[in-house]
Amino acid sequence: CGRSAVYRTREMAARALVPFVLVTQVPSTIQALLEELPQEPGPRLQQNHIHGTLLQ
Repeated sequence: CGRSAVYRTREMAARALVPFVLVTQVPSTIQALLEELPQEPGPRLQQNHIHGTLLQ
């Protein structure tokens, strides 16, 4: 859902994640999400994917 072309879907996916992450898991969850981001631009890079990941 975080990669959806629809902004509201990405926003809802980000909000839905919050109750499932324990306070002690926040740093590792953030690290996992950041590792999902591409290291450099590529031909198939989706801006919606980057935006959805950062929203989460």
